Amino acid sequence: MIACVALVLPCAARASYECLNVIPATMVSTLSSKAAFPGERFRFKTTAANIVRGVRIPVGTTGWGIVGYAAAASNHSRNGAIALQPRYLVVGSKIIQVMQDPRESPIQTHNVTVAEKSVSFIPIIGLVKNAANILRFGTEITVGKGFAFHLVAIGNLADVSPCAVVK
Repeated sequence: MIACVALVLPCAARASYECLNVIPATMVSTLSSKAAFPGERFRFKTTAANIVRGVRIPVGTTGWGIVGYAAAASNHSRNGAIALQPRYLVVGSKIIQVMQDPRESPIQTHNVTVAEKSVSFIPIIGLVKNAANILRFGTEITVGKGFAFHLVAIGNLADVSPCAVVK
């Protein structure tokens, strides 16, 4: 009886998705894990033309973002890290809200190699390495001009012209 009821009921409405293009961008500002702080603004620009919801985004369009996380290098061989959060592009009188492509890591840092990890498991060498790392500082990370990443448009377009009517 239950199977018959399921066959009679109409199918649920299908969700609709709007697939937007990935927008390549590069850094214009330079940030260092040693001096950056959460909330600090940075500037970037697009490196390819694109169209988002009917608005043409030319090459070199300026965008702004903030640092979401920053940690300076410290003892015990801890490397510095910095997380970028692109926020918006400015196209004429429009602001296009963006975010970093979720397929990319927002946190930039140095990776520990397999060789460095494996040395810790060798008894005497691991002890010497751990003792030395108490005094050894990690390396800072610098995200400089030309660092490439990708953006995805989110949210609605906002008109920021001086004549915009605020509702």
